[in-house]
Amino acid sequence: RLFSDGWEFVTAVDLSAGSVRLAQQRREQKSLQFLQMDACKLNFPDHCFHAVFDKATFDTLVCSSRPNVSAQAYLSEVFRVLMPGGVFLMVTHSGPAERMPYLLQDPSRGWKVQAARIPKQSSLDGAEAEGETEEGEELQEAAATKSRAPCYWLFLCTKPTESLESH
Repeated sequence: RLFSDGWEFVTAVDLSAGSVRLAQQRREQKSLQFLQMDACKLNFPDHCFHAVFDKATFDTLVCSSRPNVSAQAYLSEVFRVLMPGGVFLMVTHSGPAERMPYLLQDPSRGWKVQAARIPKQSSLDGAEAEGETEEGEELQEAAATKSRAPCYWLFLCTKPTESLESH
């Protein structure tokens, strides 16, 4: 679907060689590439992607033996490879109270973070925006009052167009 929406090149990475081999065998587009790579040590140049999409990588890392170290290494790599103004979209089962501390831990990133709660039984068209923040406090407070109904959370982190150090 990405290609029909105008995306020309899509790169997917996975730590598992077997998963990469399987994905390569099933791919339908030649401009879709699958690479075996550690998401915490990406072998890409700085500022080379408009968007990074995460579905389960972050959740896996925060369940590791060193969750904060792994999560921050991953987020640093995501931030590094994003172009200025690029976006990191993360899909997770965990809400703002669990994810915002990781996303906002390093203030040098300075990305704008938005979150949306998506009920599992609805489509993406039924998304309810939970809030927007640069600090994360309002979003965490609002989410704490929501029910624990089964849902997905989408976090959209937008990289600043200018470095924070240039101000």
